[in-house]
Amino acid sequence: MRGVVALKQLPYSTDMQQPMLHNREDAKRTCPSCTSRRLTVASLVVAAVGLLLLLLATYVPDVIRSKLDSGIDAFTSIAPDAYAKQTEGFRTWEDSASPDAIPVYQNVWMYQIENAEEILAGAKPRVTEHGPYVYREFKRKFDISYTSDPDNRELVQFREWIYWEYQWEMSGAGLNPFSDTYTMLNLPFLAVTSVLNNTVTPDNPAYLGNDGMLAVAVLCPDYKTDLARLFINATVNDMLFGFQTCITKLIPQSGLSPAGYFPGLLGPNYGPANKTQAQVAVDTPFDQMYTGSDDQDYARQYYSWKETNYLNISLGVLVQETFPIWNSAVANRVYGTAGLKWGKGIKEGATVTAWVDEMSRHTPLINKDNLHVKVHGIDLLRFVLDPTMLLNATHVPRNADYYATRFNGLQDVSISKQTLAIFMSKPHFLDADQELLDDVQGLTPPVRELHDTMVDVEPISGVTMQAAKRLQVNYKLEPWVINGTNGNYYNWYPRTGDGALGLRMIPVGWVDEFATITSSKASDFRAKVYAAQGAIRYLPLLGGIFGAIAVAAALHMLIVAKGRARDEAEFHHAAHHLNEYGH
Repeated sequence: MRGVVALKQLPYSTDMQQPMLHNREDAKRTCPSCTSRRLTVASLVVAAVGLLLLLLATYVPDVIRSKLDSGIDAFTSIAPDAYAKQTEGFRTWEDSASPDAIPVYQNVWMYQIENAEEILAGAKPRVTEHGPYVYREFKRKFDISYTSDPDNRELVQFREWIYWEYQWEMSGAGLNPFSDTYTMLNLPFLAVTSVLNNTVTPDNPAYLGNDGMLAVAVLCPDYKTDLARLFINATVNDMLFGFQTCITKLIPQSGLSPAGYFPGLLGPNYGPANKTQAQVAVDTPFDQMYTGSDDQDYARQYYSWKETNYLNISLGVLVQETFPIWNSAVANRVYGTAGLKWGKGIKEGATVTAWVDEMSRHTPLINKDNLHVKVHGIDLLRFVLDPTMLLNATHVPRNADYYATRFNGLQDVSISKQTLAIFMSKPHFLDADQELLDDVQGLTPPVRELHDTMVDVEPISGVTMQAAKRLQVNYKLEPWVINGTNGNYYNWYPRTGDGALGLRMIPVGWVDEFATITSSKASDFRAKVYAAQGAIRYLPLLGGIFGAIAVAAALHMLIVAKGRARDEAEFHHAAHHLNEYGH
């Protein structure tokens, strides 16, 4: 009876307990160490790893983004701490001769006038194009100090020394700028006589009047004929960097140059080998830029240029009164970057603003059609000149502020050039009125890939990685009627208005200023910035996936551990009764 009673008290029969024991043995063979306690501990570890991955995916990208932003700011900074530390970014901004700087080159093409006498007889100009003459441009900033604008935003103040070195190996075969001589417009004579002709009023103490201008021309015997007054044979080097003539030496106060030199199309070229920094400083006014330490959107934006933040000019000889260059306060405002750095995080379709010295104005550039290009594996946004910028005021009324009253595709810069009738355009009159191209023989139709300005900007950092600024210099030639104060009457170049335009727009030359990041610099950029961007982009995705998988696995392991704990409890309970029954 005791045995019968004992069997009735067992929760399981012997037949039911044997499979349980077999399952236990099977589990041990499958995972000998997977006890419920160990599974529970393992599930907690896996859960912790999963949660850590989720946390990393959530917070680490922001940390990396912050580090990347601060790294870009530090690299491009021109603030006092960057000056003190002489960071790479500051050194390359301060001196483009630095080994770390991206070299800037200028391809120069000059136009030879082939039919000077025929032009005076009313014919269209016929030109031939010669080049490229390649120069490397160097910019050195000195006398650097720090100040602030009226809103207390930090500014860096500096003088800028610009000079050029001819690149024989990069230039066209057989070209020599020091000996190659072409027939070109006599810009030194035209410049000085323009200044004299625009001396304001007879009651001005400096007034010379038109008779004075004619007297100057007579004092220089080379200029007795229209042919001599209008054309000159000059070397490429002289036309680019300046030279003296009879009239510039006679009137050194003309505003062209304190030394009585015609300054040239690019400007005086004095490198460290032939001029000291102190000598350069005498003729070099200060510029001011925002450092961006207060607001990165202002980084490297001009605040003032040539010691003014509102463009004005003195016209005439020794005239103290100044006049605005352009026709509105907005147009005369100095702002925009030098084209090397823009704001961070530039979006597709954005507009950026550059300050263009040659045109004495701020210039909008647009990312047209969201265009991307790749340079050495770096993805860049391509910016071009806003197409509306060079349209006449009929199409874009605000362009009346820039005296765009007639032709499309031209920028009148005569006021900023002391009234010398200079007009800027894209090379070969790209995007200009067809009649301008048709009026010059020998000028081939423009090619956008060769003749348009473009700036390729890396959008994360806002740094320009490749650029080509392409501008053509043109002179507006038309009959020049001079009425002397004594009743004398003179008519220079009377037949130049015979054409359909009533004038001649004669191209003088054009420049392609270009720079491209080197492959080694591009590799460094990709390693530092793209690696960080990859982490920012993919860490949330990968961390989220693997974190979720780990958490799910931990939950599964915990469920299995609980089931195993139940099995273990039942096993131990059955084993205890079997042992008791067996005894």
